[in-house]
Amino acid sequence: LMRRELPNSFLSVNTTSIGPALFRKCLDLYCPGKLNNTVSQEEYQSCQDIIIFPTKYFYPFHYDYDKIMKIFVTGGGFGKKFLKLTEAYTLHLYGSLTNVFTANLKSDSVLAETVRKNCPAVYGAADIHNLDL
Repeated sequence: LMRRELPNSFLSVNTTSIGPALFRKCLDLYCPGKLNNTVSQEEYQSCQDIIIFPTKYFYPFHYDYDKIMKIFVTGGGFGKKFLKLTEAYTLHLYGSLTNVFTANLKSDSVLAETVRKNCPAVYGAADIHNLDL
């Protein structure tokens, strides 16, 4: 279903058109009328044999400029605090931000701490080549 819908879904002015928006469109086609648009960040939903986890597990920082910029903040140990408190399985990075901002690999930012903990191969390669994230 996703493969069929992908070529017709890309909108250059909508960065989510081939990400979350496409996934949601396919879920609505797969399970018409079954999904609620107003669930809280805590609620699970199901669609036939698919379980939809709450957004807090995938978007611990929502696309609000001031909030999402916390990924790059250094100083104060915010990265370690985030990792200790988060329930997220992923840390979604928005291309529109990562094209402009970077995080120092050795910093205590959320991005650096997350890569250090969960992506040791990426961290090691970036460290060897003295790259920022």
